[in-house]
Amino acid sequence: MNMKHYENFSDIMPTVKSQLSLENDFSVPKLLKVVISAGCGKYLKDPNKIDFIFDQIMKITGQLPVKAKAKKSVAGFSVREGMISGVFVTLRKASMYEFVRRLAYLALPRVRDFHGMSLNAFDGNGNYNLGIKDHTVFFESDSTFSFGLNIALITSASSDADCEVLLKNLWLPFREKVHNV
Repeated sequence: MNMKHYENFSDIMPTVKSQLSLENDFSVPKLLKVVISAGCGKYLKDPNKIDFIFDQIMKITGQLPVKAKAKKSVAGFSVREGMISGVFVTLRKASMYEFVRRLAYLALPRVRDFHGMSLNAFDGNGNYNLGIKDHTVFFESDSTFSFGLNIALITSASSDADCEVLLKNLWLPFREKVHNV
């Protein structure tokens, strides 16, 4: 395979269009946004750790995250309305493609025992969710303590198969399908 570097969607659109046998350019699925989030449920009593998570996500993405607050009180989880329950950031356009490039080329190869992204993480609507157990796979992060990240790749694809073709063309490594004989 020829490893081309892409700057935006127009670089990979002809390839995706031909692989999906589409005739109209507007029907080609594209990456709309990438949402990176981390839950702070374990650290509700320690605001320093929540600030650390906030700073780490800002370093990893290069964009200011948002602190998500609980909308309802949940006594079973010791959560009160207004407490910070997570941190997230939404990437679009050039920063989104740069993050996906760093994810595919730099971060995922550093994951211990990584054999490719699961083919079971599609949501049925043409989107993909990836969980990373340790944020330190990104070079920008500090390792004071580790926390997990959820990365949601939101596409305009109408099916999971179309989304898979798009993400493979963005050089995201998937596991090979195992055929039972």
